[in-house]
Amino acid sequence: MNTNMYLLSIIPNQQTRLMLQDLRHSLYRVCGIASALALEPVIPVTILNHKPEKDKVMRLLTPSDSETIAPPAFTLTSAAVYEGHIFIEIIEDGTVRQIRERIAPLHADGTEASGPFPLYPGLFTACIEGDEEEPLNFVQKELTRRSSMDRDRETGLQWKSSRIGLYSLSFRTDNEQWWDGVQWALEWQFPFRKWIT
Repeated sequence: MNTNMYLLSIIPNQQTRLMLQDLRHSLYRVCGIASALALEPVIPVTILNHKPEKDKVMRLLTPSDSETIAPPAFTLTSAAVYEGHIFIEIIEDGTVRQIRERIAPLHADGTEASGPFPLYPGLFTACIEGDEEEPLNFVQKELTRRSSMDRDRETGLQWKSSRIGLYSLSFRTDNEQWWDGVQWALEWQFPFRKWIT
């Protein structure tokens, strides 16, 4: 049986996405973690049972001009396991929490839908598909390697330019490996250019 839902996310800039896609393909090649290929690299914000209108989300997240600043930078730090899933933790000064608070009106009954992975304030990377230590260590080593590269080169570990995007997800609920046959599409997106002071 398939479940359909919507995932509102923060989408990193292209350079960071390409770096993370490379990291996740390596995780699949080296450790055999198929779930690393399930979705695009995103920071999950909320899961919904209905498709919200883009204009409504933009209104909820766009403050008046008198109180705007540029959104803060995001920095990838370390690998972490949360409820059986690997995330890359981020430094982001509370922005994810504030976004969740501002979009609360999207939840008609006041509760979030439950999805295939938890809403952890980090970048979803993969699910634990057996041994936890090997994939976690692999992701951490890759992050460490990239952060120790020449400081003059862009490593993709920090970005300032983000987008807010809505993904539709369809996956099987009668299979513990939800990523096996998952289907997703980016329904809409908009630049995340203004934020509150």
